[in-house]
Amino acid sequence: MNCQRKVWDDKLASLYNWRGVSGLAAACLSLSITGCRMSAAATSQALLTSNSPAATTTVHLWVAAYYYPNGPGLDEWNRLIEAAKHVPIVAIVNPASGPGDHQDLYFAALLPRARKSGLTLVGYIGTEYARKSIAQAEQEVDTYLKFYPDLQGFHFDEQSSDAANVDYYQTLYKYVRSKNANAVVINNPGTMCSSEYISRPAADVVCLFEGNRGFEAFQPPSWTSQWPSSRFCIVAYQVPDESHMLKYLKEAVQKRIGYIYITDAGGSNPYRRLPSYWGEEVNAIEQLNKAASSDK
Repeated sequence: MNCQRKVWDDKLASLYNWRGVSGLAAACLSLSITGCRMSAAATSQALLTSNSPAATTTVHLWVAAYYYPNGPGLDEWNRLIEAAKHVPIVAIVNPASGPGDHQDLYFAALLPRARKSGLTLVGYIGTEYARKSIAQAEQEVDTYLKFYPDLQGFHFDEQSSDAANVDYYQTLYKYVRSKNANAVVINNPGTMCSSEYISRPAADVVCLFEGNRGFEAFQPPSWTSQWPSSRFCIVAYQVPDESHMLKYLKEAVQKRIGYIYITDAGGSNPYRRLPSYWGEEVNAIEQLNKAASSDK
């Protein structure tokens, strides 16, 4: 679709007057409201005005894909697969709050196709804040790999936040890497955590915020400045509409977060579907990444 000239009103111009983010990024996000794509010429021109490190950040979507791959749930998976043509996406696979005790034929049919599309697939394992035995967690790793060999890593949920349990998670990290040296390990404390989870390391990525309120006040701990944005994730749910989503996306990039998921879903399971503004979120991140790629 060809873009039409659009005059920004004062409110929109204010929303996209980003500090620390290129004028291109702001323009891209505003244009995503209409579903338009910027031309290569406009992209190059806008990049000339940018000197911000934030503008060169590659943003990934981090999606808890907790929908069964049949019927409406398969439709959601197909939307994820289509989006992977445009943006890098990590999708968390969760057949039964873990791998379950048997291979699910629907997941077994889906995952090879999903991986081929470019999705990075990681298996969900809850750790009960280090109360689950290491032996049991390692067994779940093995079960996942037996049932679903297309997995490329693991998502350890319910991670402790203090340094006392770093050894527990580092043991799991090393176990996963012993199975696949290139596996990605994402841990979710859902809040601030000790720097040792990254420095030891006990994870490749940690989620520092997961919630439906308080993101505006969220500030990453000072130690995160020592590490690239690709080591950090945030998840904001029950974000009501597209304009708020774009505002949160802006703030996440400003705060040096490389893995992001923003959804309007809420309730007991905000990951039961993709957000209603999914296409706009994908488009906004695609434009940010094009800007970053052109600026390198």
